Amino acid sequence: MRIKLPKYYRFAFVVLIIVVAAACENRPSEVLSRSEMTDFIFELHKLDGALAATGHGSIDDLENVYYYNALFKKQGITKAQFDSSLVWYAAHPKTFDKIYSQVQERFTALQADVIAGKYHPIDSSLFRNSEAELWTMKTKYIITRDSTPDQLTFNFYDNSLRWNDKYRLRFIQRISKTDSIASKHLVLRIKYAQGVTDSMVVPLKSDSVLRRYTIYLKARRQLPIEGISGKLLSDTSQAKFYALTDSISLMRFYDALAQDSIKTVIEAIMQKQKPKVTDSVKLKKPEKGIKKKERISTLKNETDR
Repeated sequence: MRIKLPKYYRFAFVVLIIVVAAACENRPSEVLSRSEMTDFIFELHKLDGALAATGHGSIDDLENVYYYNALFKKQGITKAQFDSSLVWYAAHPKTFDKIYSQVQERFTALQADVIAGKYHPIDSSLFRNSEAELWTMKTKYIITRDSTPDQLTFNFYDNSLRWNDKYRLRFIQRISKTDSIASKHLVLRIKYAQGVTDSMVVPLKSDSVLRRYTIYLKARRQLPIEGISGKLLSDTSQAKFYALTDSISLMRFYDALAQDSIKTVIEAIMQKQKPKVTDSVKLKKPEKGIKKKERISTLKNETDR
């Protein structure tokens, strides 16, 4: 005969099971709960990864103590409390496994968000505000063996370009298989003041396949920028190409809010690099082999002028 218990008995039975399970675990009050432990371990591993990725060394480095202390403060716990909790959960491996399973699930979800572009961790400040198209020439060129010129070069002079800008050159291109030139390449170059340049060279393929090329170059030098130049199709020989280049774009990504402050910093740096003007003038030594009388005659002639 089956006996049906009243509803409040069934509820009391469920509560009893929960109480017994908690008693079996017998977690001391000073030990972090599972949810608190899961939260802290997740944040701890994120901090470990961030420090390693930015070259701050291992967890044992003295300078990293400040970061970990900040994490304890943010989570509202002490290092002693975490250490004692770690010891207790290590003695209860099944519960600890469940905690790490939840931590792993959080990292899986975080990785999916990063791949989807939610955080943009790479050079996000460069794309914070503004972008501008720098390309002002034609966006399509067809070069045959009879074409003049036989290479695509460009020069854009713009004194509004700044340190920390990021430039993206993009186009599609097809070079014929019958093209016999062996060392085809494209070039993107940043031209700074004082004749300094940064450049990127990328090889091109001649197999009649239409390809999209995209290259990035960042202005890393703290110098005024005179302009951007390069070649979409070039070679060291005198032979000619047979190629199609289309959909050309040269984009600038920059922080519009920081333009004035960056200009001020660069101007201050350049001012420090200027040589000091003095009243003394060094006389050039006379060339060897010139007789004394000839030197006097030469100086006299220059004075009469």
